[in-house]
Amino acid sequence: MPAEIDMPLALPTYFRFLTLMAFQAFMEERTDVAVLEVGIGGRYDATNVVERPVVCGITSIGLDHQSVLGSTHAEIADHKAGILKVPPTQG
Repeated sequence: MPAEIDMPLALPTYFRFLTLMAFQAFMEERTDVAVLEVGIGGRYDATNVVERPVVCGITSIGLDHQSVLGSTHAEIADHKAGILKVPPTQG
């Protein structure tokens, strides 16, 4: 019998929980196409688990979430670009 681990259970953030629930609903309903909106931004976003999105878009970059994404438009844009995927080469 494994020993008990005395540490608190790490719960997902609210947005990550909702994203997980959405993916579960999409699977149960056998969804063919879904439009997902990211939360905080690309690189650290819960929706970034989608490996091969058909299309990605980024709206205008504001100075929101500076404590996580960076203090300049360039730093924030760099993080937001983390949602973009490079398509596999055909060859």
